[in-house]
Amino acid sequence: MTKPLNVLIIEDSVDDTEMIVTALRRAGFDPAWKRVETEADFLLALKTPPDFILSDYSMPHFSGLRAADILRECGLHIPFILISGTIGEEIAVEAMRHGAADYLLKDRIARLGSAVKHALETKRMHDENQRTADALKLFRKLVDLSSDGIELIDPTTGRYLDVNETTCHRLGYTREELLALRVPEVDVGAADYLEWENYISNLRRSGLKIIEGRHRRKDGSTFPIEANVRYVTLERDYLISSVRDITERKEADAAFESQLEELQRWHEVMLGREERNVELKQEVNELLARLNQPPRYSEYKNS
Repeated sequence: MTKPLNVLIIEDSVDDTEMIVTALRRAGFDPAWKRVETEADFLLALKTPPDFILSDYSMPHFSGLRAADILRECGLHIPFILISGTIGEEIAVEAMRHGAADYLLKDRIARLGSAVKHALETKRMHDENQRTADALKLFRKLVDLSSDGIELIDPTTGRYLDVNETTCHRLGYTREELLALRVPEVDVGAADYLEWENYISNLRRSGLKIIEGRHRRKDGSTFPIEANVRYVTLERDYLISSVRDITERKEADAAFESQLEELQRWHEVMLGREERNVELKQEVNELLARLNQPPRYSEYKNS
């Protein structure tokens, strides 16, 4: 089964172009090809980037090295192989320095198929690695933008292995400063965990703990936090802690408790006043009864 390949050939010889296309077909490719021999035509062809570029080393109005330079200047990562009738070691090294994936002699064109396959596989791996790197950069950006502090901790030593920007900003440390610290130097309650090893042992069994505590900033001030701590095993063991500043929640809870206490106090005051009002009404009715007059407050006339 042939493999489609959109290839741009930079070549001033029609016969050599046919030789190149034939070699590609013999190697199992189904080339959709275009030939150019000037810089202007090359630039025009790049507007619809090909899968592959094959270029003669030297032509009357253009050169393979110049084509490689243009490709690099345009930021296009297209596999590029230089082909020449005669090419010395110095020229070959220069071609690689200019970004060529490989170089071939025209009298050894049978190597073209394997060279193209190797270059395409190298490009595929490069693209895959780049996608992975881009995904990791995006993930790191999302982690840094999180409103929660994210901490990666060594469970054996309690040392911070990585932290996001939110953690640094919240605690007032640089990332480098935090990576030199251990959890007990930031977590005010860490010293109360019986011992760090016991805490880790319990966490390893449960896998997850949600704890409340206080974190200490670089300036010595503290604030309340809620931490979601997970024990994770990959190529090694880690603690991943998602830390939320709960200052506003604690202040709201305190305000609610204060308001509730005030309402209870007023309830008791008003309840006492109501009881006293009942007593006064009863006394008024009793005095009127002694004077042989009807009660003023009918609801208490039998009191």
